[in-house]
Amino acid sequence: MEFLAKRILFVDGDEKSGREFETALRELNYNLVHVSSFEEASPILTHEHLDLILAFTDGPAKGFELTELARKQIKTKKTPVVLLSLAKDAEQKFSTHKARPNRANAYVKLPVPTEDVVDWIEQMIGLPAAPQERVDTFKTQFPSLHEKSGAQFNPPNKDMDVLLNELQEELEKERGEKMQFKDELTLLKSNLAEKDRELLKRDKLFEDLKKDSQTAQNELIGLRSVFEEAEQKHKRAQNALREYYRSKIELPEKLENKVASLESELAELVQVKDASKAQLESLMGQNRHLQEMLGKEKEKVKQLKELLESATRLLQ
Repeated sequence: MEFLAKRILFVDGDEKSGREFETALRELNYNLVHVSSFEEASPILTHEHLDLILAFTDGPAKGFELTELARKQIKTKKTPVVLLSLAKDAEQKFSTHKARPNRANAYVKLPVPTEDVVDWIEQMIGLPAAPQERVDTFKTQFPSLHEKSGAQFNPPNKDMDVLLNELQEELEKERGEKMQFKDELTLLKSNLAEKDRELLKRDKLFEDLKKDSQTAQNELIGLRSVFEEAEQKHKRAQNALREYYRSKIELPEKLENKVASLESELAELVQVKDASKAQLESLMGQNRHLQEMLGKEKEKVKQLKELLESATRLLQ
Protein backbone atom coordinates (compact mmCIF):
# COMPACT_ATOMS: atom_id res chain seq x y z
CA MET A 1 0.00 0.00 0.00
CA GLU A 2 1.39 3.39 -1.03
CA PHE A 3 1.35 6.32 1.41
CA LEU A 4 1.50 9.98 0.41
CA ALA A 5 4.73 11.49 1.71
CA LYS A 6 3.97 14.74 3.49
CA ARG A 7 6.59 17.51 3.28
CA ILE A 8 7.83 18.76 6.66
CA LEU A 9 10.33 21.53 7.33
CA PHE A 10 12.35 20.61 10.43
CA VAL A 11 14.62 23.27 12.00
CA ASP A 12 16.50 21.62 14.87
CA GLY A 13 19.23 24.14 15.69
CA ASP A 14 21.76 21.27 16.10
CA GLU A 15 19.90 19.88 19.12
CA LYS A 16 20.77 16.23 19.88
CA SER A 17 17.14 15.32 20.54
CA GLY A 18 16.23 17.09 17.34
CA ARG A 19 18.51 14.81 15.33
CA GLU A 20 16.88 11.75 16.90
CA PHE A 21 13.48 13.23 16.20
CA GLU A 22 14.44 13.84 12.55
CA THR A 23 15.58 10.25 12.05
CA ALA A 24 12.38 8.97 13.65
CA LEU A 25 10.18 11.02 11.33
CA ARG A 26 12.08 9.79 8.28
CA GLU A 27 11.53 6.25 9.55
CA LEU A 28 7.81 7.02 9.66
CA ASN A 29 7.98 7.76 5.93
CA TYR A 30 7.80 11.56 5.96
CA ASN A 31 9.58 13.81 3.45
CA LEU A 32 11.74 16.01 5.68
CA VAL A 33 13.51 19.20 4.70
CA HIS A 34 16.11 19.45 7.44
CA VAL A 35 17.99 22.66 8.22
CA SER A 36 19.78 23.88 11.35
CA SER A 37 19.11 27.62 11.53
CA PHE A 38 16.56 30.37 11.00
CA GLU A 39 18.68 31.80 8.17
CA GLU A 40 18.59 28.50 6.24
CA ALA A 41 14.85 28.05 6.79
CA SER A 42 13.75 31.56 5.75
CA PRO A 43 14.03 31.17 1.94
CA ILE A 44 12.30 27.78 2.09
CA LEU A 45 9.17 29.43 3.50
CA THR A 46 9.01 31.70 0.47
CA HIS A 47 9.69 29.25 -2.35
CA GLU A 48 8.57 25.75 -1.31
CA HIS A 49 5.29 24.01 -0.46
CA LEU A 50 5.17 22.63 3.08
CA ASP A 51 2.58 20.55 4.92
CA LEU A 52 4.05 21.14 8.38
CA ILE A 53 6.76 23.20 10.09
CA LEU A 54 8.66 21.86 13.13
CA ALA A 55 11.11 24.20 14.78
CA PHE A 56 13.05 24.42 18.02
CA THR A 57 12.71 27.72 19.82
CA ASP A 58 16.21 27.38 21.30
CA GLY A 59 19.51 28.24 19.63
CA PRO A 60 19.90 29.23 15.97
CA ALA A 61 16.56 27.69 14.98
CA LYS A 62 14.73 30.75 16.42
CA GLY A 63 11.35 29.06 16.28
CA PHE A 64 9.39 32.06 17.55
CA GLU A 65 10.82 34.35 14.85
CA LEU A 66 10.34 31.62 12.24
CA THR A 67 6.64 31.39 13.14
CA GLU A 68 6.22 35.15 12.68
CA LEU A 69 7.89 34.92 9.26
CA ALA A 70 5.83 31.90 8.17
CA ARG A 71 2.55 33.70 8.92
CA LYS A 72 3.59 36.57 6.63
CA GLN A 73 4.31 34.35 3.59
CA ILE A 74 1.64 33.44 1.04
CA LYS A 75 2.73 29.79 0.82
CA THR A 76 2.93 29.16 4.59
CA LYS A 77 0.51 31.57 6.26
CA LYS A 78 -1.91 28.66 6.88
CA THR A 79 0.67 25.88 7.25
CA PRO A 80 0.56 24.21 10.70
CA VAL A 81 3.52 25.22 12.90
CA VAL A 82 4.74 23.25 15.90
CA LEU A 83 7.39 24.65 18.22
CA LEU A 84 9.72 22.39 20.23
CA SER A 85 11.86 23.21 23.24
CA LEU A 86 14.13 21.53 25.78
CA ALA A 87 14.40 24.64 27.95
CA LYS A 88 13.30 24.53 31.59
CA ASP A 89 11.24 27.69 31.17
CA ALA A 90 9.68 26.49 27.89
CA GLU A 91 6.12 26.48 29.28
CA GLN A 92 6.42 30.12 30.32
CA LYS A 93 7.77 31.14 26.92
CA PHE A 94 5.08 29.10 25.18
CA SER A 95 2.38 30.79 27.24
CA THR A 96 3.66 34.23 26.27
CA HIS A 97 3.85 33.33 22.59
CA LYS A 98 0.32 31.88 22.54
CA ALA A 99 -1.02 35.38 23.24
CA ARG A 100 0.51 36.75 20.03
CA PRO A 101 -1.59 37.08 16.83
CA ASN A 102 0.84 34.96 14.78
CA ARG A 103 0.96 32.05 17.22
CA ALA A 104 1.93 28.47 16.46
CA ASN A 105 -0.59 25.63 16.17
CA ALA A 106 1.04 23.55 18.90
CA TYR A 107 3.82 23.80 21.47
CA VAL A 108 5.85 20.77 22.60
CA LYS A 109 8.21 20.58 25.55
CA LEU A 110 10.62 17.71 24.94
CA PRO A 111 11.15 14.79 25.49
CA VAL A 112 8.01 13.43 23.76
CA PRO A 113 6.49 9.90 23.94
CA THR A 114 6.22 8.08 20.62
CA GLU A 115 2.42 7.73 20.85
CA ASP A 116 2.04 11.51 21.13
CA VAL A 117 4.30 12.01 18.13
CA VAL A 118 2.25 9.68 15.93
CA ASP A 119 -1.11 11.13 17.11
CA TRP A 120 0.15 14.66 16.65
CA ILE A 121 1.32 14.04 13.07
CA GLU A 122 -1.92 12.33 12.16
CA GLN A 123 -4.12 15.14 13.50
CA MET A 124 -2.02 18.08 12.27
CA ILE A 125 -1.53 16.84 8.71
CA GLY A 126 -4.74 14.84 8.38
CA LEU A 127 -3.33 11.48 7.19
CA PRO A 128 -1.76 8.49 9.01
CA ALA A 129 1.96 8.87 9.41
CA ALA A 130 3.01 5.37 8.34
CA PRO A 131 2.07 1.66 8.51
CA GLN A 132 2.05 0.13 11.98
CA GLU A 133 5.21 -1.86 11.30
CA ARG A 134 7.10 1.43 10.83
CA VAL A 135 5.76 2.67 14.17
CA ASP A 136 6.93 -0.51 15.82
CA THR A 137 10.35 -0.07 14.23
CA PHE A 138 10.43 3.50 15.57
CA LYS A 139 9.73 2.27 19.10
CA THR A 140 12.54 -0.26 18.81
CA GLN A 141 15.19 2.03 17.26
CA PHE A 142 14.45 5.16 19.33
CA PRO A 143 13.61 4.04 22.86
CA SER A 144 14.99 7.29 24.28
CA LEU A 145 12.18 9.20 22.64
CA HIS A 146 9.61 6.49 23.27
CA GLU A 147 10.32 5.87 26.95
CA LYS A 148 10.95 9.43 28.15
CA SER A 149 7.68 10.92 29.29
CA GLY A 150 8.60 14.33 30.65
CA ALA A 151 6.67 16.12 27.86
CA GLN A 152 3.24 17.61 28.16
CA PHE A 153 1.77 17.72 24.70
CA ASN A 154 -1.86 18.41 23.91
CA PRO A 155 -2.45 18.03 20.18
CA PRO A 156 -5.62 19.55 18.75
CA ASN A 157 -8.59 17.23 19.31
CA LYS A 158 -10.70 17.99 16.25
CA ASP A 159 -12.84 15.40 14.50
CA MET A 160 -13.16 15.28 10.72
CA ASP A 161 -16.45 17.25 10.60
CA VAL A 162 -14.89 20.17 12.47
CA LEU A 163 -11.88 20.12 10.18
CA LEU A 164 -14.12 20.01 7.11
CA ASN A 165 -16.18 22.92 8.43
CA GLU A 166 -13.06 24.96 9.04
CA LEU A 167 -11.82 24.09 5.56
CA GLN A 168 -15.19 25.16 4.10
CA GLU A 169 -15.02 28.47 5.98
CA GLU A 170 -11.50 29.11 4.70
CA LEU A 171 -12.65 28.24 1.16
CA GLU A 172 -15.58 30.68 1.41
CA LYS A 173 -13.23 33.35 2.73
CA GLU A 174 -10.85 32.79 -0.17
CA ARG A 175 -13.77 32.94 -2.62
CA GLY A 176 -14.84 36.24 -1.08
CA GLU A 177 -11.30 37.57 -1.40
CA LYS A 178 -11.23 36.42 -5.02
CA MET A 179 -14.53 38.18 -5.77
CA GLN A 180 -13.20 41.32 -4.10
CA PHE A 181 -10.09 41.08 -6.21
CA LYS A 182 -12.26 40.71 -9.35
CA ASP A 183 -14.26 43.80 -8.36
CA GLU A 184 -11.03 45.74 -7.84
CA LEU A 185 -9.78 44.51 -11.20
CA THR A 186 -13.02 45.64 -12.88
CA LEU A 187 -12.66 49.07 -11.26
CA LEU A 188 -9.05 49.21 -12.42
CA LYS A 189 -10.16 48.37 -15.98
CA SER A 190 -12.80 51.11 -15.79
CA ASN A 191 -10.22 53.62 -14.57
CA LEU A 192 -7.87 52.57 -17.36
CA ALA A 193 -10.63 53.03 -19.95
CA GLU A 194 -11.32 56.51 -18.54
CA LYS A 195 -7.62 57.31 -18.76
CA ASP A 196 -7.65 56.12 -22.38
CA ARG A 197 -10.55 58.46 -23.15
CA GLU A 198 -8.75 61.35 -21.48
CA LEU A 199 -5.64 60.52 -23.46
CA LEU A 200 -7.64 60.55 -26.70
CA LYS A 201 -9.03 63.98 -25.78
CA ARG A 202 -5.54 65.24 -25.07
CA ASP A 203 -4.30 63.73 -28.31
CA LYS A 204 -7.03 65.65 -30.16
CA LEU A 205 -6.11 68.83 -28.28
CA PHE A 206 -2.48 68.29 -29.16
CA GLU A 207 -3.38 67.78 -32.84
CA ASP A 208 -5.41 71.01 -32.80
CA LEU A 209 -2.51 72.88 -31.21
CA LYS A 210 -0.19 71.29 -33.71
CA LYS A 211 -2.38 72.60 -36.54
CA ASP A 212 -2.41 76.07 -34.93
CA SER A 213 1.36 75.90 -34.62
CA GLN A 214 1.65 74.93 -38.28
CA THR A 215 -0.61 77.83 -39.22
CA ALA A 216 1.54 80.19 -37.17
CA GLN A 217 4.66 78.83 -38.84
CA ASN A 218 3.09 79.40 -42.26
CA GLU A 219 2.25 82.95 -41.22
CA LEU A 220 5.81 83.44 -40.06
CA ILE A 221 7.06 82.18 -43.41
CA GLY A 222 4.83 84.79 -45.02
CA LEU A 223 6.25 87.47 -42.74
CA ARG A 224 9.77 86.38 -43.60
CA SER A 225 8.87 86.73 -47.26
CA VAL A 226 7.56 90.24 -46.58
CA PHE A 227 10.71 91.09 -44.67
CA GLU A 228 12.93 89.79 -47.45
CA GLU A 229 10.95 91.81 -49.96
CA ALA A 230 11.34 94.85 -47.70
CA GLU A 231 15.08 94.26 -47.54
CA GLN A 232 15.18 94.16 -51.33
CA LYS A 233 13.22 97.40 -51.41
CA HIS A 234 15.65 98.87 -48.92
CA LYS A 235 18.59 97.89 -51.07
CA ARG A 236 16.90 99.35 -54.14
CA ALA A 237 16.13 102.48 -52.18
CA GLN A 238 19.76 102.77 -51.11
CA ASN A 239 20.89 102.36 -54.69
CA ALA A 240 18.34 104.92 -55.82
CA LEU A 241 19.51 107.22 -53.05
CA ARG A 242 23.07 106.95 -54.20
CA GLU A 243 22.01 107.74 -57.76
CA TYR A 244 19.93 110.58 -56.46
CA TYR A 245 22.88 112.03 -54.54
CA ARG A 246 25.05 111.70 -57.56
CA SER A 247 22.52 113.41 -59.84
CA LYS A 248 20.91 115.81 -57.42
CA ILE A 249 23.67 117.12 -55.20
CA GLU A 250 21.93 120.45 -55.20
CA LEU A 251 19.00 119.09 -53.23
CA PRO A 252 20.59 117.76 -49.99
CA GLU A 253 17.69 118.67 -47.71
CA LYS A 254 15.15 116.73 -49.73
CA LEU A 255 17.49 113.79 -49.96
CA GLU A 256 17.97 113.79 -46.18
CA ASN A 257 14.21 113.70 -45.71
CA LYS A 258 13.94 110.85 -48.16
CA VAL A 259 16.66 108.94 -46.35
CA ALA A 260 14.96 109.55 -43.00
CA SER A 261 11.68 108.25 -44.38
CA LEU A 262 13.32 105.15 -45.77
CA GLU A 263 15.16 104.51 -42.50
CA SER A 264 11.87 104.88 -40.62
CA GLU A 265 10.30 102.31 -42.89
CA LEU A 266 13.27 100.04 -42.36
CA ALA A 267 12.98 100.40 -38.58
CA GLU A 268 9.31 99.45 -38.77
CA LEU A 269 10.17 96.41 -40.84
CA VAL A 270 12.81 95.41 -38.28
CA GLN A 271 10.22 95.73 -35.50
CA VAL A 272 7.85 93.54 -37.50
CA LYS A 273 10.64 91.00 -37.89
CA ASP A 274 11.44 91.00 -34.13
CA ALA A 275 7.76 90.67 -33.18
CA SER A 276 7.33 87.78 -35.61
CA LYS A 277 10.42 86.07 -34.23
CA ALA A 278 9.14 86.43 -30.63
CA GLN A 279 5.75 85.03 -31.65
CA LEU A 280 7.43 82.05 -33.32
CA GLU A 281 9.56 81.32 -30.24
CA SER A 282 6.45 81.48 -28.00
CA LEU A 283 4.58 79.04 -30.23
CA MET A 284 7.55 76.68 -30.33
CA GLY A 285 7.78 76.80 -26.50
CA GLN A 286 4.07 75.94 -26.20
CA ASN A 287 4.60 73.09 -28.66
CA ARG A 288 7.46 71.62 -26.58
CA HIS A 289 5.42 71.91 -23.35
CA LEU A 290 2.49 70.08 -24.93
CA GLN A 291 4.78 67.31 -26.19
CA GLU A 292 6.20 66.86 -22.65
CA MET A 293 2.66 66.70 -21.20
CA LEU A 294 1.64 64.11 -23.79
CA GLY A 295 4.75 62.01 -23.06
CA LYS A 296 3.99 61.99 -19.30
CA GLU A 297 0.37 60.99 -19.88
CA LYS A 298 1.39 58.16 -22.22
CA GLU A 299 3.88 56.91 -19.57
CA LYS A 300 1.10 56.89 -16.95
CA VAL A 301 -1.18 54.90 -19.27
CA LYS A 302 1.66 52.47 -19.98
CA GLN A 303 2.18 51.93 -16.22
CA LEU A 304 -1.55 51.40 -15.71
CA LYS A 305 -1.64 48.86 -18.55
CA GLU A 306 1.33 47.00 -17.05
CA LEU A 307 -0.43 46.98 -13.66
CA LEU A 308 -3.56 45.61 -15.34
CA GLU A 309 -1.60 42.87 -17.07
CA SER A 310 0.10 41.92 -13.75
CA ALA A 311 -3.24 41.85 -11.98
CA THR A 312 -4.77 39.72 -14.78
CA ARG A 313 -1.90 37.24 -14.56
CA LEU A 314 -2.32 37.01 -10.75
CA LEU A 315 -6.04 36.36 -11.21
CA GLN A 316 -5.37 33.60 -13.69
